[in-house]
Amino acid sequence: LRVAGTQATSSAQFGTSTPSAISSVEVKGDIFYKGQSYSEWVPLNMTSMQTYIDCAEGNRFTGTLSIAITVIRVKNCQSGQTAMLRLAQDSTGGRVIGWATSSPVILNGQYASSTANAVNWFAGIMQGNVFTILAATATPSSCGIGC
Repeated sequence: LRVAGTQATSSAQFGTSTPSAISSVEVKGDIFYKGQSYSEWVPLNMTSMQTYIDCAEGNRFTGTLSIAITVIRVKNCQSGQTAMLRLAQDSTGGRVIGWATSSPVILNGQYASSTANAVNWFAGIMQGNVFTILAATATPSSCGIGC
């Protein structure tokens, strides 16, 4: 385990030749694994009809749909960067999700459930200047937006 720029707060000894057992590690900030950064969940501002997924803030985003989001924009993503998006419908449900064509985003036939309390998961990758959604799922799974 390599820890850079932090101090261990447990009895684990980092940087020594004698390994010690670590039962848990609390991370504040980003985790890097094989060159990819994994961040804590970044809350999205879902109070206006436009929402930004800003890859400079992390690569895991979450929000609750309490209004119709007509435009989701992706910005500051580097080519090859991955991102995960968790969008939950509120107890009313039926909230519309739209993706900005100026970002641009390719959905690959993936849509979000409009069922009340459904949790929608999206995973994608930035390819050049296009963010491509590679997979999507919803719990409960029922497609009501764009199907």
